[in-house]
Amino acid sequence: MFLDNYPEILKCVYVLNASSYFTLVFPLVKAILSGSILNKITIFGKDGYKEELLKVIDAETLPAFLGGKKTDSDGNPRCETYINWAGPVPEKYFLTKNIAKISKRKDIKKVIVPNKTCHEVKIQVNQCNMILEWEYELKNHDIGFKIMFEDRNPDGIETMEIIPMYKFETEYEPIKGMLRCKRKGTYIIGFDNSYSWFNSKEVYYKVWLTTTKDKTND
Repeated sequence: MFLDNYPEILKCVYVLNASSYFTLVFPLVKAILSGSILNKITIFGKDGYKEELLKVIDAETLPAFLGGKKTDSDGNPRCETYINWAGPVPEKYFLTKNIAKISKRKDIKKVIVPNKTCHEVKIQVNQCNMILEWEYELKNHDIGFKIMFEDRNPDGIETMEIIPMYKFETEYEPIKGMLRCKRKGTYIIGFDNSYSWFNSKEVYYKVWLTTTKDKTND
């Protein structure tokens, strides 16, 4: 994380109370870190870090449990009123699949896509720059998603790929997206299960069109 995102703005890193397990693993991590990052990392065991922290952080700002003078109003040295300590994540923040919720919506369609097949949803677009939107969720597993366009010409109908097939899982929430339709004609959304040898896929989906004006008002 430090190497990819913060190499130029990272001031320093202090690792406190490093366990014996950390000292065993860290040499492996060092092999992939640049020298500029390594020079900013200081590792401490159970002792010695309080004196070093006071050299770079004022005692009135440094929490008391780290060797400073800062405490909560009730004298708590852990300063829990402004430091978010690690702990269990409340269940209200959990991202979990709720297929029963989406399946009961009146605007949602359901389709079973057998193995080795692709279910296509055709949408006729009669006006340029309309917005094609979609939302879908699977009961289990994953499924390929793609968008194509039927190009009608004097030689017949040619199917062009707009969004290549990519497999998505809906483990935590429905997949949502949109596409600006620059041409009038037939757009095809494909729920592609052709790669699956054994499993059929139960898909709940909604596909609709809006205008640019609608999106602006939203």
